[in-house]
Amino acid sequence: MSSDWSLVSSILYGQAISSMAAVLASRKKSAVVGAVKYYIARRVALLVLSLWVFFYMLESPSIYLGAFQILLLLYSLLRFFQDREAAFRLGEDDEHG
Repeated sequence: MSSDWSLVSSILYGQAISSMAAVLASRKKSAVVGAVKYYIARRVALLVLSLWVFFYMLESPSIYLGAFQILLLLYSLLRFFQDREAAFRLGEDDEHG
């Protein structure tokens, strides 16, 4: 079993964090600081979990860890598309709002 799935999920979490941060930085309206901190903390926690699974999978692979990393990848894909949509709407709201 390969460890690449968890590496891909960590890349997706990083992309989601950077795209949301770019949109929030370019907004003219201020964002709720507590909500932004909570969003970033959740994504960073998932990013760290993905990297932990990646390195643990390299060290001692198992079928259970392999299944977990695939579930983690599926969740990261779902979150990635939802976060991209949210970032798009925030940027669109700022243009029209």
